Amino acid sequence: MKKILLSFIVGILVGIAMLYVVLLVSGKTLTNLATMDDPGSPSQTLVTTPYTHKAEGQQIQHFSSFNAPNIPAQSEAHLYRLKNMCKLVIDIQGQDYIAKRTAYFHDQRLVRMLETEYRTTDDTPPNILTTTSQSIYREILFNPDSLLIQTEFKNLLKTLDPETLKKC
Repeated sequence: MKKILLSFIVGILVGIAMLYVVLLVSGKTLTNLATMDDPGSPSQTLVTTPYTHKAEGQQIQHFSSFNAPNIPAQSEAHLYRLKNMCKLVIDIQGQDYIAKRTAYFHDQRLVRMLETEYRTTDDTPPNILTTTSQSIYREILFNPDSLLIQTEFKNLLKTLDPETLKKC
């Protein structure tokens, strides 16, 4: 009976140790602490990739009022033609946040979509920092292989002019 109990306890301890090692080895941090404290710029995870919210390529169209599903009405967008794909950058102005959503696509199929959202700690508009608020942000990389994300992207494309999309 003692051998069984001892084996059980050792087995649990070995399992916990293995789980800890797996989590320690496979864990990846998205941002380092120094970058998180810097209110000026997003973390290096998205900046170091070739995908960015910045203007690039040839601008095909600018939308001063971008009307799309799940996007606030006061948002605007820019459509760019790159070397082998197109890029749609949406500047989203929410009531208590601002965000940039960027979608790279080819032949009306999403290649990559990312979003950076900026808020403040006390729910004031992010462009107005009070003495009690701090700017915070989060970065989202969307899975382009997800049917739900592809469907949402197709809904975004429906708001664009078909003749303009032919340039992509």
